[in-house]
Amino acid sequence: MKRTLLLLLILLALGGGGYTWPKHVVAHHPESRIDVVELDPTVTAVAGRYFFLDRCIEEFETEATGRLGLVCDDALHYLETYAGAPYDAIANDLFSGKNPVESLMTEDAARLVRSRLADGGLYVVNVITALTGAAAAPLRAAAFFFGVSDIGSGRF
Repeated sequence: MKRTLLLLLILLALGGGGYTWPKHVVAHHPESRIDVVELDPTVTAVAGRYFFLDRCIEEFETEATGRLGLVCDDALHYLETYAGAPYDAIANDLFSGKNPVESLMTEDAARLVRSRLADGGLYVVNVITALTGAAAAPLRAAAFFFGVSDIGSGRF
């Protein structure tokens, strides 16, 4: 089986949390640049102090190279006002409690995300949900707004 390498150069993380994925990108993919949008500056400060974000910034000189952009903003506002190069991948890891942030689970938001992606770009959403029944409402909403019709196949 032939494997295809997907080269992701310009990345966006919506939600910082512990900054695990952004730190991995910086440490292991020197060809890539990642912007991280986090609403709460305390989350970024905690990641710096306790989850080695500050050490990553220093060790890989991200302020000088521009490989890691830290943005304190609402994710929807950022997407609405962003005017830079399209992203090769956007990862949505936003939550309000245990639920996905609703403002990014709408048809308008889906169109906005698509407009910020490069041709063939990848959008990944972290949705914690059941697969069936009433508790699967977040998954069905995401599937609907992003045009996925077969969530039972495991391809979603």
